[in-house]
Amino acid sequence: MKTATIRQVKYDLRGVLALVEAGDSVEITRHGEPVATLSPPRKTRRRRAGLPDFAARLKEDFPAGPLPGPTFAELIRADRDRY
Repeated sequence: MKTATIRQVKYDLRGVLALVEAGDSVEITRHGEPVATLSPPRKTRRRRAGLPDFAARLKEDFPAGPLPGPTFAELIRADRDRY
């Protein structure tokens, strides 16, 4: 693990971050005592959220198929024809 003083971090933050980006952890000290540690982030695997299976859910909610009676489109068409 590398070490850096607060002054080094203040005046050369780019250099310190370059060490961290390279995979090193950097311990920051004040008057010789450690006060913080900078380390690279843990590599996490992103999981892509998949789309839900709408067809399976439709079959689950309506196992017998569509509801009996006219469709919404037919109801709207009939309502428009009335006026």
